[in-house]
Formats: sequence, C-alpha cells, structure tokens
Amino acid sequence: MIEIKVEKSGDGATVVIGGEATIIHGEEMKKALTGTIGECATITVHTGGILETDLSCLQLLCSAHRMARRMNKELIFQRPPSVILEQTAGNLGYSRRSGCGLAGDDHCLFTGGPHE
Repeated sequence: MIEIKVEKSGDGATVVIGGEATIIHGEEMKKALTGTIGECATITVHTGGILETDLSCLQLLCSAHRMARRMNKELIFQRPPSVILEQTAGNLGYSRRSGCGLAGDDHCLFTGGPHE
C-alpha cells in the first residue's frame, strides 16, 4: 500500500510519499505530483518513507521535477531519500554526477547534490 499526503501552505506544498511506490500505484503518485505542481509554485517532496519502489517511481519523480522546471516552478527533494529509493536508483543506473540540462544539479534526486 502506498501512502501519499499533500499539505498545502500558501503558494507551496509538501508531498510525502511512503510505503509501496511502485507501478501499481503510479497513477496515484502521478495525480498527486502533477496536481500539486499545477497549483503551487514551490513543492517539497519527501521520499524517506518509501519502503518498496521500482523504475516507474524513479521515472515519475524525474518527470515531475522536469515538469516543474518547465513551468518555472521549484520542486525540491528533501534529503535523505529512502535507502530503498537510493539503492534502486543505483541498481538501475540512475545515480548521476550531474543533473539533466533542464533540471540542473541543484535539486536533481539522483545527483546527491544540494537539496532541502
């Protein structure tokens, strides 16, 4: 089971994702992330409670980050992410030294660079 909680405050929001963040719950994660990006200028994503994940979750988080950047919004991943998320990213080749051209290095989930 996945746990998704969105807390809005002013023009910002915090999205907390925990539990089973896998393709089975991809639609729920997508709706929470895209809906929040559409409504708020600054979004902080907490992934520390993720206990199980897969490639779909990594792609969804990366896509949400890129979507926010294209909309001139800020999506920040709070550090540290869950150990499972970091291990999955490493196992699937997502660990990077630099962010993509759109997202930059500062807030990429996969660079280990500066985050909130």
